[in-house]
Amino acid sequence: DRGWKVARDSSGQAYVAGMTQSSEATFPVTSGAYGTTWSGGQDGFVAKVAANGSSLVYSTYLGTSGLDAMGDIAVDASGRVHVTGSTDSSSFPRTTGPVHASPGTADAFVARFNSTGAWLEYSRFLGGSDVDFAQGLALDGSGNAYVAGQTRSSNLQRTSLQGIQGV
Repeated sequence: DRGWKVARDSSGQAYVAGMTQSSEATFPVTSGAYGTTWSGGQDGFVAKVAANGSSLVYSTYLGTSGLDAMGDIAVDASGRVHVTGSTDSSSFPRTTGPVHASPGTADAFVARFNSTGAWLEYSRFLGGSDVDFAQGLALDGSGNAYVAGQTRSSNLQRTSLQGIQGV
């Protein structure tokens, strides 16, 4: 288990994004979270910790039986958690929308959980037909996500994420 990135909201609650190869028998997922069952392989995870550190508010998996990992995390003013990372699986959970729809060898992704961690408001691939990794994420004042990373794809789709924030 590895926590890669940490974000904090205005009330001091901490959000950790990382990767795990641990099943729900040993990894602390919470009831009602989006992903409560380990998919096998390496799953990404998001955990929210109370400001005083006394409790786990929620903890969820996000992944497949392949290799999935979080690259960065940010929290918006409404408490929604935005994550980015990479997956090598075409079955990675995603919603429909304007950003890259078909996977390459490995793809970057961007996703947003609602404020309780119970569901994905959006999840999209970013990339082209080769290897793509997302390692940085920033939000503007309107909640638009900006993703930074690396690509080996010569056909990287270039598009604005504006408009997916309201999905």
